[in-house]
Amino acid sequence: METAKELEIDIQEETLTELMLIDLKLQVKKFGLNTTVIHANKNVEADTGADFLWFIGSKKTGRFTAFYIQAKRYINKKYKLKHTYKKPKHGTIHDQVKNLTYTAENAVGFKAIPIYCFYNLLEEKTLNNSTYLKKFPKLNVKKERFSFTYTCAYHVESLLELVHQKRKDGTIIYRSKFSFEEVKGLPIHTLFCPKSIEKTKFSGVYRNFQTSHATLFLGHNNGLRYLVDPATYTMNELPSYIKTLIRDNSSAQDDVNEDIEEGNENENKIDARYVIVSYEDENVDENYQDKL
Repeated sequence: METAKELEIDIQEETLTELMLIDLKLQVKKFGLNTTVIHANKNVEADTGADFLWFIGSKKTGRFTAFYIQAKRYINKKYKLKHTYKKPKHGTIHDQVKNLTYTAENAVGFKAIPIYCFYNLLEEKTLNNSTYLKKFPKLNVKKERFSFTYTCAYHVESLLELVHQKRKDGTIIYRSKFSFEEVKGLPIHTLFCPKSIEKTKFSGVYRNFQTSHATLFLGHNNGLRYLVDPATYTMNELPSYIKTLIRDNSSAQDDVNEDIEEGNENENKIDARYVIVSYEDENVDENYQDKL
């Protein structure tokens, strides 16, 4: 992002998504996770609001948590979060954020957590002046750690309900752009290591998300969304096409591509541009926090 800015090159959305995908894979590799990626359907994001469907968990225990992800970027010190579809997949749901949450809540065979991920080019003073980050005193606040952040999609939904202007004719104009402080993003590594827990296993991703969410939003209108039984968002068995994706043989990728091309209304249906599976085979190295 910084290089592109220096060269005055405007990165398009599809390129941004791919750069974010590369960054994500590099970051989770630091924790010793295996990550498999497949390009599922380049057109589906326009229907569902999802760039990525990301499964994180343990191959050993078979337990996973899923995230449906919409990718955005930080431009001119703002996040532009408002986007509407002319022909939405889900009936009358025209808002991108509502499409994303609907897709996550109604995934076939599992419930996923909807989040927004952001590619950032931040200034140090933006981080230093942040008030919400003070709620995480053990978090290493450096701009390179915040190049890739995430926030809850339900928080984005509540932001987009804020009124920008009320016209004399009664028309209400809602806000569409928001600051870093308002979005309240956290580095993607906090899903694995929130820095407030001595040792975190990757099977605790849901717990880490829940803890961060409660710290940021408890008491707000979306504060209780995920303060529920974690079993709701923890799968004991992956959909068959995801099992194929992480199967230990060289034909797995071809098999999954065939599943997607043959897609149907059942569990082979993938409502995201990319599918990502990050998983551990063994217990986490006790020294993994040193890699941050």
